Amino acid sequence: MASGSPFESARILIVDDEAANIALLESVLRRAGYRSLHTTEDSGTVPALYAELAPDLVLLDLHMPHPNGIELLEAFRAQTPASDYVPVVILTADATTGATQRALAAGARDVIHKPFDVQEVLLRVRNLLETRFYHRALHERARVATEQAGQALSSAMADFVLRRDIAAVADRIAASVRTLIQAKTAVVYRVEPDTGDLVALAVCARGDAVEHPVLRSPAGSGVGGRAVRTGRPVTTPDVLADPAIELPDDLRAQIADTPLRAAMALPMAIQGHVVGTLALFDEAGRAFTPEEMTVAQAFADQAAVALEMTRIYDETEQGRQVAEKLALVAKGLTETLDVEAIGQQVVAATTSLFQAQTCTLRLLREDGRLQLVAVGGPSSHTMDLPDDMPTGMGVPALVL
Repeated sequence: MASGSPFESARILIVDDEAANIALLESVLRRAGYRSLHTTEDSGTVPALYAELAPDLVLLDLHMPHPNGIELLEAFRAQTPASDYVPVVILTADATTGATQRALAAGARDVIHKPFDVQEVLLRVRNLLETRFYHRALHERARVATEQAGQALSSAMADFVLRRDIAAVADRIAASVRTLIQAKTAVVYRVEPDTGDLVALAVCARGDAVEHPVLRSPAGSGVGGRAVRTGRPVTTPDVLADPAIELPDDLRAQIADTPLRAAMALPMAIQGHVVGTLALFDEAGRAFTPEEMTVAQAFADQAAVALEMTRIYDETEQGRQVAEKLALVAKGLTETLDVEAIGQQVVAATTSLFQAQTCTLRLLREDGRLQLVAVGGPSSHTMDLPDDMPTGMGVPALVL
């Protein structure tokens, strides 16, 4: 074993009521390079020892005075967080199927039968420690990713509060989640209210990747459409080969022109109503993990909040502007009885509120014709408008 190897410092707890068995295992493991070995013949001290040492591996005799191996396995399970993985190997001279099944059912990860085969012991210990260290590395990666995600989300939402710019927030979210998940491309889509289509708000691609070509997806189609329809995350290693993903011919042709066919789409929902999706794309064959899905969903949830806050802000701002314009018009009514002056104020306020190119105001005369009172807007000078017109012509005919 190489000096400095994580296996060298792995904490191994050996529990057996036979001193000879402990001596044999300790000798075998020390010769293999394991240095942090802890032993006991007294099973009653094991729960406290387990809590104090936080071992990476436990070698546990099955048949001991109270508590026995099965009872200690149950105690370990109660002491170990659900997110942790501490492998326990049962040691037993009982070669019956029932003994092995009881041990595995109680939480043991492996069983070694006595008398020990030295090579078998070393191989099983090594394999289980590799799994332990891999699990620990994944857990650390998830912790770091969650911390980075929290920082990125806080920054994106702070930016939104300051700027009220949903496009800028969508850009930040796409860039942050793409980096954390290490995907080729990330896209934030919003659901278009009138059509139900998914329309891209932001696209972030890695430097060596082409942007994903699907910037607009028909309602219900693709991974995003399925995420909207089901309200649940959707993943696939190859969208073209997945029969659960609906793809119109034109959308299939777009995707076929790119290697980015592995996809994950997360619904962006507010109180059960899906307002968009966050999608990540990579080369065909990539399988996105549950941990990556959890991180990405956190970003999707914040993107949904930003979209909803934008809608509320826009509605509130529009209401405020309407109230201000109406107040100005009302003030004008108290200052003058000149119809043309009042009409010009109404036209100016309406053009501003609706950002219209042209706005006209006409009064219905006693003879049934519509008299032009005021006209405004940036394109009004290009229009040849009659001073009066019958009520049955043009758009007014739909109103009167």
